Amino acid sequence: MNKGFTLAEVLITLGIIGVVAAITIPTIISNTQDKQNIVHWRKMYSVINQAFLQTIEEGYSPCIPFVNGETCTNLIESAPHNLNTEFINKMLEKFNVVETCDSGECYNGKTVWAPDYYRRYKTLAGGKINSYNLSSYRARLATGELIMFGGSHGRHWITVDVDGFGNGKDTLGKDVFVMKIHDKYLKPMGADGTFNKNKNGKICECSKNKGAVNENYIGGAGGSSEVASGACCSAYYLLNDK
Repeated sequence: MNKGFTLAEVLITLGIIGVVAAITIPTIISNTQDKQNIVHWRKMYSVINQAFLQTIEEGYSPCIPFVNGETCTNLIESAPHNLNTEFINKMLEKFNVVETCDSGECYNGKTVWAPDYYRRYKTLAGGKINSYNLSSYRARLATGELIMFGGSHGRHWITVDVDGFGNGKDTLGKDVFVMKIHDKYLKPMGADGTFNKNKNGKICECSKNKGAVNENYIGGAGGSSEVASGACCSAYYLLNDK
């Protein structure tokens, strides 16, 4: 006598498989995207850093000195207008830029491709960080990345959204990564000298349980604010094979 499964048994098995798939597949996809974003971030850091250093070698300075001589490295508090627009333009010439925007919401008639103050990015802990900290000047590349120049409480930043605004999680440490601008070099956020150790401890950790859930500022070496949760993943993913 041949043995087999009844239709009811087959349907129950398929139902169980469907439930398990519905639970696990989104997580697998999310984890895969996160890993791809980390790889993308490493590539973008290398490319941006190379363009930054090349522009300096061409004789341009990333920051315009204030009256007292403050520049990128020794500027303490907010001064986004202290960034050198000529430097930014020369640096961006090394990329295939399709759109630029220097203030407010960036809209091309079809989509908002870079946020204003009211369209905030998220922290790794699920809170929010004010977008104006990241976006004094924005450029969207032909390959989809969004490069943002900004400055507030903790000197100046270059931020990259590796999959473009509105196309991913728009979250620090997931698809949004930050670099601190100095006069002669860039440092990924979380590296030594990019955050206030008295305020945030000796190590700036890449964890949703570390850093400010909601923060007005990224949190920098000279700033009094706490580092936004996820900001320090920028250095962590460059230094660790994750």
